[in-house]
Amino acid sequence: MRVVKRASDGFTLIELMVALVVAGVVGMGILKLFIVQHQAYLRQDAGILATQNARAGFNVMLKEMANAGYDPRGKNVAGVTRWTSDSFGWTADLNADGDVADGGESILYYYAADSSALMRRADGVTSPVTDGVTGLSLSYFKDAAGTVSTSASEIHQVRARMSYQTPRGVPPGRFESQVAIMNQLFK
Repeated sequence: MRVVKRASDGFTLIELMVALVVAGVVGMGILKLFIVQHQAYLRQDAGILATQNARAGFNVMLKEMANAGYDPRGKNVAGVTRWTSDSFGWTADLNADGDVADGGESILYYYAADSSALMRRADGVTSPVTDGVTGLSLSYFKDAAGTVSTSASEIHQVRARMSYQTPRGVPPGRFESQVAIMNQLFK
């Protein structure tokens, strides 16, 4: 009897098809993993950007709040003009000329719920400081010990809390700080 020996130099069509299907399934799994990881990266990146924007706006507000009531000549021209739970307005004689009629000497910060923004009004011009804000809470104190102010002239400390939103999947954030204002410094 004669035995016919077949050469096994290659793969059969069925073996190639099975290998392609397995490679395709593995490739799709790797692609899906890459897509999920990329989406998580984009969410985290957007969350970091939202946090940075909110922090920058919050810090700008606090820095300007410190000037509230600045009156270096002691002429009683500057002071707190508005103090509510979500807005704070003041005048300050920033150029020490004895009045508060110059540009940038009358400021108001407030939370605009309809546009989810921290807003700034100066010299009749309103502009957003940062967006994505979900709340602003301001508290007013006579001293660092936490005695609550009952009038605008008593305000020496302002505690500010601002919460902000982040993209879906990233926890929202909140900043809190307390600032001493200059309303009584030169009186």
